[in-house]
Amino acid sequence: MNWRVVTSRPWLLGGVLGFVFLLVIYVLVAATGGISTDDGGVLVTILAVLLISTLGGFLPGAALGGLVGFVKAKAAPRAVPHDDAWALLQQRCETAVQRFHSVSADTDDPSVKSWLADVGERLDDELVESRKLTSLGRRLDPTAGAHGPNDRQVQPLWDRVVEASNGFDNAAAQAVAIRVSLADDDGPDLTEVKAQLDVLSQQLPQLRN
Repeated sequence: MNWRVVTSRPWLLGGVLGFVFLLVIYVLVAATGGISTDDGGVLVTILAVLLISTLGGFLPGAALGGLVGFVKAKAAPRAVPHDDAWALLQQRCETAVQRFHSVSADTDDPSVKSWLADVGERLDDELVESRKLTSLGRRLDPTAGAHGPNDRQVQPLWDRVVEASNGFDNAAAQAVAIRVSLADDDGPDLTEVKAQLDVLSQQLPQLRN
């Protein structure tokens, strides 16, 4: 018998305990001479004891165990799913910033690499703020869905993070475009790249303000 399976099912555990309880009672009574096997023989007595233990011990015990398990399940607090709407929204921000850093690390030109690194530091700071906002939003409205929070008062928090996630996505896309331009046969136009990064700096999320 797999006791891990038994203990994980309250009804089964209750049934086994009830069965064993009656069986122990019979053994104790038989040991004191309170039960005679002369009339039907040992085999008949054993079968009778097993039947009585099942009907009088296992079934009531299983019913009681199932009831206890049901009550405990209803009383237990429900765990908040890890991948809730706030977590998914934050994951979108994290993924975009990670993509930006990957592109930055793959850039060979030292000047462009340095410029991207400066932008990346600002993105990291904004990412910290987005984590704070999504954590706050989860505490205020843990049942928010894919289309936003259920509490209208929490909507501004949601909108701020959504706007930031769009900014993170845009930064990652711009980094990819710059990296592709560096692969041109004619070589990169650093002046144009710097101008693109200057524009990008103006478009970064500003959650800290």
